[in-house]
This record gives sequence, structure tokens and C-alpha cells, in this order.
Amino acid sequence: MTVEPGFGGQSFMADMLPKVEEIKAEITKRNLNVIIEADGGIGLGNIADCAKAGVDVAVAGTAVFKAENPKEAIEKLKRSEE
Repeated sequence: MTVEPGFGGQSFMADMLPKVEEIKAEITKRNLNVIIEADGGIGLGNIADCAKAGVDVAVAGTAVFKAENPKEAIEKLKRSEE
């Protein structure tokens, strides 16, 4: 979780990314087949940082469902991760 669990619309907690990096390093070191998913406060302003830290799957609820055009928001989020 990249927010305090409980409800949607919270601000992203960037201080969780070093933990993601540590987990990703351990997964790589052990040659494990594990996917890292992050959920909470993820949007255009931070999805690339999540991917860089090692997040494989980003859950972007509010960034999509509160967007004027959810389909367009999803496409922008996908492009931001690259």
C-alpha cells in the first residue's frame, strides 16, 4: 500500500518506494517469480517513479474513475510507465 489503508482518494506516500526497491532487489537476488503491485494514490505524477522502483502492477483507482475521460486516463498512465 502506498497510502494508509481504508479509503480512496488519499495522497501517495513516496516514502514507500525505497521499500519497493528493497523488495525488488531481494526478488531479483533470489531469482523469484514474484509480481509487485502497488495500490494507493497512484496517478500521472508518480506512476513512473513506481515503475522505476520496481512496481510491476499499479492500481490507479481515483486517477481513473474521477477522470473526465477514464479511457484516456488509462492510456496516459500506461504511457507514463514506459
